[in-house]
Amino acid sequence: MWCAWPLGPYPVGAVPPVPLAAPAYPTRIVRDG
Repeated sequence: MWCAWPLGPYPVGAVPPVPLAAPAYPTRIVRDG
């Protein structure tokens, strides 16, 4: 499965392209996948 991310999709469980931006989308990263 893939989660939505401002910079593009990435595999669930993988480190987002911008780790520092993760706190800005916690719900999206956890639930959107």
